[in-house]
Amino acid sequence: MKLAFVSIFLSCFFAFCAKNPPLSVNGEIVRTEENIKIIKLWGSHEERGFAYGYLIGDDILKVHNQYIKPLFRGLYKDAKVLLQDSSSFKIPNQYIVEAKGIVAGMKAKGIEMDGFDEWDLLLSNSFLDVMGFAYTLSQGKHGCSSLISWGEATKGTDLDGQAVISRHVDWSADGALIKNNVVVIHIPSEKNEQPWAMIGFSGQMSALSGVNQNGVGAFQHMVFTSSSSSALFQGYEPIWFSLRKGIETKDHNQDGTDDINDIKSVIESNKNGYADSFIVSVIGNSQEDNSAAMIAEIDPKKPYYSFRGNEYADSIPGDNLYTANSEFKRKAKNVYCSRYETTIGAIGNGKNIDPEANWNLMRDHSNCAELGFDNVQFMQFVPSELQLKLAVYKNGKHAYLNEPLEIDLRLLFEY
Repeated sequence: MKLAFVSIFLSCFFAFCAKNPPLSVNGEIVRTEENIKIIKLWGSHEERGFAYGYLIGDDILKVHNQYIKPLFRGLYKDAKVLLQDSSSFKIPNQYIVEAKGIVAGMKAKGIEMDGFDEWDLLLSNSFLDVMGFAYTLSQGKHGCSSLISWGEATKGTDLDGQAVISRHVDWSADGALIKNNVVVIHIPSEKNEQPWAMIGFSGQMSALSGVNQNGVGAFQHMVFTSSSSSALFQGYEPIWFSLRKGIETKDHNQDGTDDINDIKSVIESNKNGYADSFIVSVIGNSQEDNSAAMIAEIDPKKPYYSFRGNEYADSIPGDNLYTANSEFKRKAKNVYCSRYETTIGAIGNGKNIDPEANWNLMRDHSNCAELGFDNVQFMQFVPSELQLKLAVYKNGKHAYLNEPLEIDLRLLFEY
């Protein structure tokens, strides 16, 4: 009788805890569309993490178990230990706290964790870096490309000189990924942080693609033209956490303005470079060349980073910056990939480019149709209006072939 009573009590207690978590759930699922959830979180890093885990913990676990773990082909435990070695990798403490909050939220929801902890989650957000550092494992056919237009390129249109970016995320159309696209809106309570949005997949708490309320956006690409290898004992910061830091922190370089130079400041603060080669497209809410657009080319070998803007001869006319997966300025490689050549031929004189024209150029001339990639996300961001468009892979069709969801970030950033 006593054992039966205890069993019933514990069952009721855990059911009560699942419905009444120990921390308040500072978040909500704002909107659910086919394969896309828009989630809004507010409060401290711990509180936002808890709400994220509580609201979509099942989805987070699916992406981790069905996509991330299989990438490492039996080496997953070793990779997890490696990430925790501070001589190899350094993750800012606030993100470790947030990851613990996510796990706590998942537990409070009553999700079966099977040993899943904050380091599993952090590895999900750092797997590119860990693989680049220690493993030569195939991750599938991945790409990404983007086009930023501003200034003279958008004069005479509704943008009147303001900037716009359209961006492809080319990745493997893994079922766990394409069913779990998320836009996560963060409203921080920390005084040195600002509202920002992550566009990615369930469990991402870093910034593969991210934008903030001041109209700064950063978008990571893969690199095919570098054979550099990383070095031991460099304490690399994972690239997506760097990009989040630059987007989320108010005026990171303390020059009095939130702009693209804050992303540059974060990248340059990593004195040993990064664990692998990356390209980052950066856009700002501006008409000026030095604050509207920038491409960062990042590598584990010197020069660790090169930054190019409109001053660099790139054969793309006017106030437009295009990049795909080839280093261009770093070591003056000037690698024109097939996408680059196609875009040069399609952009004409590089003027009268409104958001629709910018979108259509990328949709029609920078897609993955002939490259063997899967286009899992296709997005556009207009900083001056805080407008985001997002199309995703669904029904067996690449993202660029599907109608986009239109998202007004001005409303979502309000709290």
